[in-house]
Amino acid sequence: MDPKLTIENESIFRGIKVFGKSGYFDVTLSDGKFKSIVKSEKSKKGIIIPKLCDIHVHLDKTGTHKRINKKAKSLFEAIELMDKDKLIWSENDIYERANNAIQNAWENGTGFIRTHIDWIEEKTPIAWNVIKSLKKKWQDKVVIEMASLSPLDLLSLEGEKIGKIVSEDNSIFGAFVYRNENLQDKIKLVFEIANKFGLKLDFHVDEGLDKDANGIDYIIKYTKKFKMENRVLCSHACSLSIRDEKEAMEILEDASSAGIGLTCLPSTNLWLQDFSENRTPRFRGIAPIIEAKNLGIPVMIASDNCQDSFYPYGNHDLLSVFKLALISGHLDENNWFDSITHLPSEWMGFNNKIQEGSEASFLKFKQSSISEIITLSKNHFQIWEKGKLIRE
Repeated sequence: MDPKLTIENESIFRGIKVFGKSGYFDVTLSDGKFKSIVKSEKSKKGIIIPKLCDIHVHLDKTGTHKRINKKAKSLFEAIELMDKDKLIWSENDIYERANNAIQNAWENGTGFIRTHIDWIEEKTPIAWNVIKSLKKKWQDKVVIEMASLSPLDLLSLEGEKIGKIVSEDNSIFGAFVYRNENLQDKIKLVFEIANKFGLKLDFHVDEGLDKDANGIDYIIKYTKKFKMENRVLCSHACSLSIRDEKEAMEILEDASSAGIGLTCLPSTNLWLQDFSENRTPRFRGIAPIIEAKNLGIPVMIASDNCQDSFYPYGNHDLLSVFKLALISGHLDENNWFDSITHLPSEWMGFNNKIQEGSEASFLKFKQSSISEIITLSKNHFQIWEKGKLIRE
């Protein structure tokens, strides 16, 4: 029996578990908020957890794999395949694919999304305004944050113009960094633009198994110089997995002192890194996230690409991606669950913790632990929005 009662417009859960707290609780919802969370003498099955936060996705690219109909064997082949597909992109095409992806994400428990949007020339991409309209459409169910994604070389030419538009739309300024010429100067310029317009930064950096890929070194340097603690997020950083161990640890220590965040993207990195037909991969491209977390770096886990040239599978199911991260990184599910809940949502500027006075938007499972939830191949859960049951 569901331990929920309704009394005078208040919903009360008796003897339920709450993620992040030890024991069983009586939880009262009122006026769309958590009115009280108190220790309970009862103990019943079930747990409530925060809505999930997927801080790195690509809504403009999603859902294109079927028509591309080819599986890339490297990051740069995936980029080439996607560039060809972009030739047939239209407003309606992007809208339908992205809207379907957001619907899937919501049904899979996600309440917060940061989506990267390719920006490969000075002109504003059509996907930018399409997803801006979807951001408004979904605002009551899913918070969507947009991040521009431009080749670093383009930003050295058109960065100020792009940065101004991104700033006007209260969005995130992003760049793809991989062994560029004049790397340090170009990264410095990105920080200068961000500083001018008051922008947060999100980098795709060192996404490859090359020991010479060291963009993150300069990102750390300029994060410190421009005093941008907790405003710079680095994604991938695959090369840290093969760089000299001592050197990698020193880089992570510097990243921690700079206040940089790190996003782990297991599905895409496992799929594309060290790919060779008729040969089992040896190197998997997962950054040293356990060491990063132990040093105090906020480490987040996200879906990245779904059903496109970079990753042909996936369904914006963040719990499934989390399970993959647990397996590939030998992680503990309880110690790492904040990597898909309050850590990324706080990075986006939102509080989705389950606590008295906060908004009562959450997921309720019949299972009583994160381990039980992860064990299932398919999860069934209730979705609550502002104190109201939206989906059984």
